[in-house]
Amino acid sequence: MKKLDRIKLLIFSLTLCISSIGADEKPRLKDYAGSVYSQNGEDGIIQKIFEIIGITSRRCLEVGGGDGPYGSNIARLWRECGWKGVLIEADPFRLSTLESSLEGYPNCTLVKSYIEKDESLGLTIDSIVADLGIDETFDLVSIDLDGNDYYIFESLKMHPRVVIVEFNHTIPYYRDVYQQYSEHSWEIGCSVAALKRLGKEKGYELVALTLCNAIFVDAFYAEEFKDFETSLEKMFDTQYLKNIILTYSGDPIVVAKMNYLSDGFFKIGYDKDMNCHDCYILKINEIDLNDDDLAKNFPGFPKYKPK
Repeated sequence: MKKLDRIKLLIFSLTLCISSIGADEKPRLKDYAGSVYSQNGEDGIIQKIFEIIGITSRRCLEVGGGDGPYGSNIARLWRECGWKGVLIEADPFRLSTLESSLEGYPNCTLVKSYIEKDESLGLTIDSIVADLGIDETFDLVSIDLDGNDYYIFESLKMHPRVVIVEFNHTIPYYRDVYQQYSEHSWEIGCSVAALKRLGKEKGYELVALTLCNAIFVDAFYAEEFKDFETSLEKMFDTQYLKNIILTYSGDPIVVAKMNYLSDGFFKIGYDKDMNCHDCYILKINEIDLNDDDLAKNFPGFPKYKPK
């Protein structure tokens, strides 16, 4: 083989090698993320989803309307796209600014109420929609409650074409965890694994994740998303995951990519003496596994010491 031919063959081989890198990777709907009002790119993902499955009723609903359009998953739809919206919010402080943001938008209805999982406890999404006299299928429902999201999704009787539900992004994607139903208090919410299982039971397929929102489509449209990456492992953002490890003396240490821990549980301090290449080492200062009151504060939490 001539030298020039060998060079050409080498270049061709390198080209094939380079072109094959990532060839097996599927695109994600998150690649279309973009925010006009949403927090983590949901606006762009929603637009792409409806480009794929089409729009029918142009109706959307959001539980947890917040204090205005910013951070909303549906604001772009009723403010800029001519959709009819329903916003449900109960917090008096947020309502004071939310009401003013709806001025000039008669296509959006505000409902001042908490949402419950059962009509015996109060208003539900379904009862509100019935009271409003809406009998069309909603194109999109977004649930953002920082707590009872799992139960509100579980109790939903109507079947929107797309559902967005908030999850706790500090719970690993492989743990099926959700809090007990509580009276409008912030606890741990639920994991994305719990939502995926529940969504499947309710006839939905998980097609996209943002940092803390799981986006489902009616299973009828699942085939339309076969060319997108939809596995939890590859869609989940791990940057906020933390691990508690034990020293050989049994003391707890938090390893995290961000220097924070949920308020009210631990007092922590950054330990600069311990080496961590891509993370923070956080010493738990005020809750010690050696404390006598551990059983009272954390019932069932054992103390393990390496042997």
